[in-house]
Amino acid sequence: MEVFMKKRGVFTKILLVTGTIFVWIPLMAPVVFSFIFLARAGLFRFDYLMPFELFAFAFTGGVLLIWASARSGEGWKKATIPLGLAILFLVFSQGLAVLTGIASGERTAEGIWMWMVVTLLIVTGIAMIWLGVTGIKLIRAVFRKADIDHPV
Repeated sequence: MEVFMKKRGVFTKILLVTGTIFVWIPLMAPVVFSFIFLARAGLFRFDYLMPFELFAFAFTGGVLLIWASARSGEGWKKATIPLGLAILFLVFSQGLAVLTGIASGERTAEGIWMWMVVTLLIVTGIAMIWLGVTGIKLIRAVFRKADIDHPV
């Protein structure tokens, strides 16, 4: 029983919180920067590609969430599935953009190929949001169980 409690200790909680923050950074950055630009310049500009440009943060956060969920006994699959889907669809979207010539500019960014690339990016974004929500759920589960294990 003592080993089980150590897996829900401070280190696991730090991993969970840090991982969740890292996952949400690329998702929230375009929103924050859009409002900053709106306040300064009076124009609303939203960089919808920023979450994919900052995917390294989400990947790092996802790895931390997998590690923490495995340590806590919550199950490593909860974070692995959305992270795997995000990686898969991001690679597919970038591969399709390169293969069709959209990435290099050989083909104009329009038509069915562009719609397919954008659709794959949207699915990647949904998987990233799923990973962020999973991080929040894992935090709630681990902190709740830690409180039950150690009542004040």
